[in-house]
Order: sequence, then structure tokens, then C-alpha cells
Amino acid sequence: MKTQNSIEVLVGNVLSHVCFVMDYLQLGFDGRILNCYSAPYAHTAAGTVTYPDPGSRDALCSFIGRELTAIEVIDEVKLVLFFTNETIVIPLDMASRKFGDAAEYIGEASESMIYF
Repeated sequence: MKTQNSIEVLVGNVLSHVCFVMDYLQLGFDGRILNCYSAPYAHTAAGTVTYPDPGSRDALCSFIGRELTAIEVIDEVKLVLFFTNETIVIPLDMASRKFGDAAEYIGEASESMIYF
């Protein structure tokens, strides 16, 4: 069940933008934001590529306009965003973290922020 205090509300939304900021990146879902502080990787038909390796920006941007079909959170391991036949994975392990948190979900005004 989707609650307003859960990242599950993203399921069914389209990835509207990928924003590359100096030390992290943002995945935008129609007004909701997922800040990725640990280096995400994209599993696509062309293979797997980790940000900021060559080709990773194009791979991540290839998800723009696609619907998020599922989310899986494995505590202290990874956050997986499922799109049809392809995924974006955000590592949640301590070694991958840059700023203490691996990711931060910022929802709409009625939603709570969630830290991973």
C-alpha cells in the first residue's frame, strides 16, 4: 500500500529529469525528488555502468520519460528503481556513502523526507 510517508508513492510516476549536481545527482519524478549521494549504477540492455564513469550520464538520461514500475529497498545494501526490463540501483552500504546518507527522498509538501 502506498502511503504519503513512503517512497513507494513514486511507483507509477514517470522519471521527468536527471540533474547532475557537483557532488551528487537528482532523479525527478513529477515534482518529487530522489537525491543520490552514493554513486548509482544503471542496468540497461547495453550493460551496466556506474556514475560518473563514461557513458553513465547517457545511460541514466535514457530513463527519462519512462514509468517507474517498482521499488525495492534492501536496508544497508541498495535501493532499486525498476523500469521495464532495466533498473537504476543506488548503493546504501556504508562504504558507498559520501555525505552520511546514501540517498534522500523529497516528496510533496504533505510527505515526509526520507533518508537512506
